[in-house]
Amino acid sequence: EFQVESELGSISITREPSKTTYTVGETLSTAGMTVTAKYNNGKSKTVTGYQVNGSTSSAGRQQVKVSYTEGGITKSASFYIQVNRRQVKTATLTYDANGGTGAPGAQTAEVNSSIRLSSSRPVKSYTVYLNAGGGTVTPGKIQLKAQFAGWTTNRTASGGLYQPGAAMTLSSDTTLYAA
Repeated sequence: EFQVESELGSISITREPSKTTYTVGETLSTAGMTVTAKYNNGKSKTVTGYQVNGSTSSAGRQQVKVSYTEGGITKSASFYIQVNRRQVKTATLTYDANGGTGAPGAQTAEVNSSIRLSSSRPVKSYTVYLNAGGGTVTPGKIQLKAQFAGWTTNRTASGGLYQPGAAMTLSSDTTLYAA
């Protein structure tokens, strides 16, 4: 009668990790995973010290390979994770010439990121009509150009001013009005 030495025959992942869905760039976690080694003598045991090779660097269904070495024999098994693209929340900055013309086009940026305001300046002019009202002035009209002072977050220009080219952090969709 000969004593058969126990030799590693295979491994299996008997319980996948608790987390199997990731966002691109997230750290892979094996928490909750159980790896079981099976031996040529019919016995098995839960093992640690295994190596994990997988990545969350690109979106899609990704294979994660688990390898375990014992007694110079290496066996592997694998499982799959789902890696999703990072959802980017954006906000839109809209410009309103506030009765003038030449408002810049809207800009979009990631929420809570800095955006550089357009350097364009809208133009606004007023027409003043002259009426002699019984006097000697010849009736007519005069065009007056308004001086652009900056951008404000309310139509009445009662808030702070943002200058063209300045940086602004967008936390939500915002409209700037010419002042």
